[in-house]
Amino acid sequence: MPSCSLETLQAIRLKVVEASPDAKIVINRLREVIDCNEEAEFLFGYARGDILGKPIEQLMPEESREHHAMHVVNFFKSPRRREMGITGMTLQGLNRDGEKFPVRIRLAPIVIEGAEGGVFGLAVVRRADT
Repeated sequence: MPSCSLETLQAIRLKVVEASPDAKIVINRLREVIDCNEEAEFLFGYARGDILGKPIEQLMPEESREHHAMHVVNFFKSPRRREMGITGMTLQGLNRDGEKFPVRIRLAPIVIEGAEGGVFGLAVVRRADT
């Protein structure tokens, strides 16, 4: 079985996330985007530096933003893998140009140990119309 160093394995994992055909967005409990991959940049039309530190609600239509804050609080109270939304509901993203588009979103908690650790939320986003 081939083996590689921890450094090589970490580099491979980073490349896998960046090469993913799904947008990946990580938020903290304050709903701030703390990381995203290249597909998220492409899907929403923002350069990474323009979205990091901003509220995740920037990526959704205005009418969805108010209720979303409560959903984030509930996710962090009971973090688990799940599909966002309910059956029959169409979730929408909002790109930099103001275009709304249907999305499917899966959520997963990421637990990091250490001084800067804690629970973070991972959203895996895919256009629902392609």
